[in-house]
Amino acid sequence: MKQIKAIVTVFVLWTLVGSVGKILFILANMCTDGGVSVADCLNIIVHGLRLDLAVGGYLTAIPALLLIASLFISGRAIEWWKMAWRFVVVTLAVVYVLAIGANVALYPYWGFPLDTTPIFYITSSFGDAMASITWWQMLHAVLLWCVGVYAVVFSFSKFVRTDSLFTTARSSMQKGGVAFSLLILTALLFIPIRGGFSVASNNTGSVYFSEDMRVNHAAVNPLFSFLEDALHQDDFSSKYRFMSDDEAQCIFDSLSYTALRDVEGETADKTDTTDTTFNVTLSKTKDVNVVMVILESFSKYIMADGGREHGIVPNIDSLANEGLYFSNFYANSFRTDRGLMAILSGFPAQPTMSLMKLSNKTNNLYSIARTLRRNGYATEYYYGGDANFTNMRSYLMQTGFMNVVAEEDFPKELSVGKWGVNDEHLFERAFEDIKNEKGGKPYFKVIQTLSSHEPCEVPYESGLPNDAQNAFAYTDHFLGLFVDSLKSLPSWDNTLLVLVADHLGAYPIPDNYALWRYQIPLIILGGVVPEARTIQTIGMQVDIPATLLSLLRIDHSEFTFSKDMFDANAPHFAFFDSPDMMGMVTTENSVIYDNASGKVVLDEGVRKGLNLPRAKAYLQKIYDAIASLH
Repeated sequence: MKQIKAIVTVFVLWTLVGSVGKILFILANMCTDGGVSVADCLNIIVHGLRLDLAVGGYLTAIPALLLIASLFISGRAIEWWKMAWRFVVVTLAVVYVLAIGANVALYPYWGFPLDTTPIFYITSSFGDAMASITWWQMLHAVLLWCVGVYAVVFSFSKFVRTDSLFTTARSSMQKGGVAFSLLILTALLFIPIRGGFSVASNNTGSVYFSEDMRVNHAAVNPLFSFLEDALHQDDFSSKYRFMSDDEAQCIFDSLSYTALRDVEGETADKTDTTDTTFNVTLSKTKDVNVVMVILESFSKYIMADGGREHGIVPNIDSLANEGLYFSNFYANSFRTDRGLMAILSGFPAQPTMSLMKLSNKTNNLYSIARTLRRNGYATEYYYGGDANFTNMRSYLMQTGFMNVVAEEDFPKELSVGKWGVNDEHLFERAFEDIKNEKGGKPYFKVIQTLSSHEPCEVPYESGLPNDAQNAFAYTDHFLGLFVDSLKSLPSWDNTLLVLVADHLGAYPIPDNYALWRYQIPLIILGGVVPEARTIQTIGMQVDIPATLLSLLRIDHSEFTFSKDMFDANAPHFAFFDSPDMMGMVTTENSVIYDNASGKVVLDEGVRKGLNLPRAKAYLQKIYDAIASLH
């Protein structure tokens, strides 16, 4: 049928426009400063095809619906429908070519794929936005834009003949059959739009494949990145305004340095700082290998120290007695994407949004990986699932990881769980890579587990009464084997191992207002750790970067929210949030506040009410920080 052929042709043409845009980007921006290899050029086009197909699906859906509607009109209206078709094609061509051209032109100055920033500048002050552009450059840009639009429209008129396309079927049955076929075909466009049938849907980071961010950015479809940013736009600086900016800043400053202070400026009891801290000096701090294991859904509740259900994770319990165990440590959030940013970037979680999904915000975000890489470390991330889920790959590679090993890097027969490759194979792969390290550069390797995520289906029989406990026991078992294997290597004497949960405990599942649910394990051990000790200092995931880098004698001042938990002069507290609530814990007061209802849900301790204004100011400053990121 002509109509079916036309829709397929339209889809192919729109997809090709995206690929041609990448070639133009390469020619304009990547043929200087050493250029780019032929292999990289091919990879840019091949990997970028995923988002080109997505945009092709979006842009094809509009004329497809127009074509379906045309089947039920006749007479003079057909001519109007032809005009409408041409108008849609020309309009989409104008927008698409403009996006490609703007991306090519602006990238050398901004260093990130096209987003809504140009719209912001133009609407803020058109004159200032145009001030750096000469009239000749503007004329040149307009001419190239017109040539591009003409080329696209000409291609459509050449391969999709509207004169024969808009014809009335001979019978109602034929009309219905064609319409039904076109509807099915249009519905199938959802597959490239979403990016297939995997758990993760398309996002900008879906096409990242290189440690060279310039190459990754070349693979991004600029219209996709623009729409992604536009659909996630929010006025972050207007969110959670509990008090004046000056008051919030004053309270936040007291939470950021020296002694913890209350709203009136009175110095808090020293139990908030010095009584629970002590100095730790590693046996060596130069060229120390760092291995971090981020454990899915683990919590203090399932540990022997949790005082509730024992015997589930005997290896974690044992390891807690071998190194530095933080017994008053809290998760910042309820989801992995938020937790990862807290752990790796020291950036607090948000109650109703995920910063990880905003590539334009995380593009230059500080992180442990970025800092260690500047200090000569090789950086690598291991995850058995789809690294594109919640834009994780984009975040990881933008913030300093040189390589991401994910589900597609394992044999297909190992990907048997709902979330991907089970933890035993993940640990095996990570250990083999560590064992085969040639020396030279120190390394930072992060291993993120997934088998203890619901539905907790694992190939293991622990004898425990439910699937969740069995899944925790499974990951714990293979974690124990992994650590034992690390200890057998000569490099163990030069290794710092960090074990931490990714977010609040997912077992059991009460409401989010249970304080104990946010208590999670943090254990630091390894051959360079001189002693085993339980540390009662209150801390949170956000504090990991400052604490870890301080142990390695590396500057951590850029981590604004992170605090060294071994620093007796730092304020020690934990902040956490879930939809739409927040909490703060110090030795004097624990508070949980429901933002939606404006009510205090929990207020305990010797100084009740102390932490509520602190928590409000802290959350307000988080959103101020998000607004300033770019």
